[in-house]
Amino acid sequence: GQPFIQVLQWFTSLGWDIQSWTGKKEAPESDSKTWYDLTSEERFSAAQLCYSRITWNEVEVFTNGGFPIMKPDFRFDHWWKLDDEV
Repeated sequence: GQPFIQVLQWFTSLGWDIQSWTGKKEAPESDSKTWYDLTSEERFSAAQLCYSRITWNEVEVFTNGGFPIMKPDFRFDHWWKLDDEV
């Protein structure tokens, strides 16, 4: 399979489409909501896109060279750097 194909449904659930994503129309209402103001469906979709309360509310996620979310170092250790117990 190709897991990236499923991403569209999460963005669509948050109200995004190609027009809003490219700035040709306003961002959806979900973009101006706080994490707890999102509906449960919107929060679920945001979580599927790797957002959390902190990244949704407090962190500008488009600051890392266009990568949509800041890359946490602990999630990206190469396998040979891990302890045997991991």
